[in-house]
Amino acid sequence: MNNATSIHENNLTELTLYPNPSTGELIIPIALQNYALNIFDFTGRNVFAINKVITNRNNFQELSNGLYLLAFSKDNKRITFRWIKEEH
Repeated sequence: MNNATSIHENNLTELTLYPNPSTGELIIPIALQNYALNIFDFTGRNVFAINKVITNRNNFQELSNGLYLLAFSKDNKRITFRWIKEEH
């Protein structure tokens, strides 16, 4: 097993998304690249999904303002973050 990979996998709970809150641009940690991403709104509706995060800079300006849950998953690993989308 690659030591660098195992370090990232063991420390996933220490990762953060930023800026939070933001107006839409969101920096996703490099350790979460290649993870699937689902974004859920406050009501639990899935409003965005991709099979693999390929860049750490992402733009979600098209989403309405509010509180979101970002769920990253890969194999049997899952990590979630709360994110606040604000006006420009």
